[in-house]
Amino acid sequence: MKKKRLLQDNTLKNIFVAVVLAAVAVLLYWFTNKRKKITTYGVKGNGEISEAQAQYLAERLFDGMKNIGTDEDVINEVFEELSKHKRAVLQVHEAFGLQRYCLVGSDIIGIKLNLNQWLKKELSDKEYAKWQMLYESATK
Repeated sequence: MKKKRLLQDNTLKNIFVAVVLAAVAVLLYWFTNKRKKITTYGVKGNGEISEAQAQYLAERLFDGMKNIGTDEDVINEVFEELSKHKRAVLQVHEAFGLQRYCLVGSDIIGIKLNLNQWLKKELSDKEYAKWQMLYESATK
């Protein structure tokens, strides 16, 4: 008898609709939150190189630094490319975003760092000084 009453007054249907709507809201929030990019310098779309090129260079830098041992040749090649432009390093910085940095080799453990912070950890002080000068000249 209790089962009939739940179906007659639509309580079960209302609960089901509320649960479905809540699930949809959570999924929408999750998908829209993932796509937001944190920009530091505000040069994402209006720079000297295309967004695709900035993304490519950021990926090359990440690939050169993510494994044990740093591929300094790749980092130097990207540096040479970026030093041809005044503000391109800022575009690559934003394309790089925040990536997990971990000494153990796992993406799950580690703190998220931006490109400048990765370079500081991966390069010697002498090599990092070149990048720091590139950043400073781009922000003037």
